Amino acid sequence: MANPAQTNPTSSQYGADGLRTVCLRSLADMDLWAAAWRALDSCSSAPHRYFQSFDWCHTWLASHPSKRLSPFVVLLFRGDALMAVLPLMRVRSLTGICVLRALGEPHTQYGNVLTRDGRLAPDEVAAIRHALFKASSADSIIANYVPDGSPLKDILGVESRASELDNAAAQFDLQGFASPQDYRATLNKSRRRTRRKAETALG
Repeated sequence: MANPAQTNPTSSQYGADGLRTVCLRSLADMDLWAAAWRALDSCSSAPHRYFQSFDWCHTWLASHPSKRLSPFVVLLFRGDALMAVLPLMRVRSLTGICVLRALGEPHTQYGNVLTRDGRLAPDEVAAIRHALFKASSADSIIANYVPDGSPLKDILGVESRASELDNAAAQFDLQGFASPQDYRATLNKSRRRTRRKAETALG
């Protein structure tokens, strides 16, 4: 599908296989590409894509106007075919730092890329990555709750991933003591007071 209007949001050619990215930076830009975006969503067999749909992203953005945020949506084309949509938003802090986040956070429940089948070829990953790091003018990218197998993980790169956080609860390890009383006897008055507070918190 060709550009639906002569106005040209940021567009770049990438590679030798007709790959092209278009970066949308306003609701008006998003409206221009609504038909192509919706068509990709309707034919997609990929899981976890609702929060990357045009209707969700456009409705959320229209309902949450703010001078501190603006859309930054990357469309990826191979020739005239729309292959992927990565909907993000630029959020500027009071200190002037600009962060890219999933469009719709905190209501968007996961970060992902809308694709035809949940996958992207290596050159497609590289093209979107190139657009993110060259055209967004952001200081950082924060992507929360990215589903397993999402191509977004490949786009961001392994160097960007934080260590997995384990679900864990606080507990006392008393294996070296015959009883809790023996353990308490080893503590001074201040530590005993702290431990009692911790025990109360643990319930």
